Amino acid sequence: MNYFLKYFSLLCLCFLFGQHAFCQVSVTGPQCVVAGTLYQYKISGNWDSLSTIQVCIAGGTIADSTASNSCTTTGAPLANVLVMWNDSSSDAGVIKVTSSVGNATLNVSFSHPLQPGSMDSLSKNQITEADSIPSSIYCDAAAGGSCNPSFSYQWQQSSDMVAWTDIGGAQSQNLAFSSSLGQTTFFRRKVTETASGTIQYSEIATVNVTVKATSLKNFRIKPIDQQIAYTDVKREFQLTLNYLNL
Repeated sequence: MNYFLKYFSLLCLCFLFGQHAFCQVSVTGPQCVVAGTLYQYKISGNWDSLSTIQVCIAGGTIADSTASNSCTTTGAPLANVLVMWNDSSSDAGVIKVTSSVGNATLNVSFSHPLQPGSMDSLSKNQITEADSIPSSIYCDAAAGGSCNPSFSYQWQQSSDMVAWTDIGGAQSQNLAFSSSLGQTTFFRRKVTETASGTIQYSEIATVNVTVKATSLKNFRIKPIDQQIAYTDVKREFQLTLNYLNL
């Protein structure tokens, strides 16, 4: 609502004062940016044949052929300008347009690339028995991906680290187990930054499942002979095992 009021007010002022500088020039484009990414910004104004402009960047460089580092040369009006933002200590940048008919400024904020979160070192590799419940897998919270990020989590599992399937009900930051696993299984966390739709995956955690050893007590081997062609003898062994589970 405030945006439309401000816009309407500017229109009224431009109508009343016609040639005032701030009514003549505007610069529009992305205001939440990632360092190292190329962005396009549109510059508009009530230009005439004598109009000149210069565009300068704080926190980035201009990628146009007319550019000289952070500023264009002063010359004929440009419809668009390409900017490569460089992360700054203040996490903010500015586009400033200076022209013969007025000036304009656009402020931008830096967003860091989406980081899926680091996995706890003890969670990356654990060994459990087939009838035991594995320990929980812990992973740091995600970060970045937008100037005001919001994240959704989905844990996935795989038996071969190739085909992954979502685990029902596993949308928390960490993964807790309620039952044992039948085999060695791999796990990872899918992170989605909901504002930008960016997706990243955590490191892979391995839960190695072992089978309890058995102790053999008494056994005997009984050979069974069977004649087959070409006078070869196939010898099979029938084993009778008495064993005791540990």
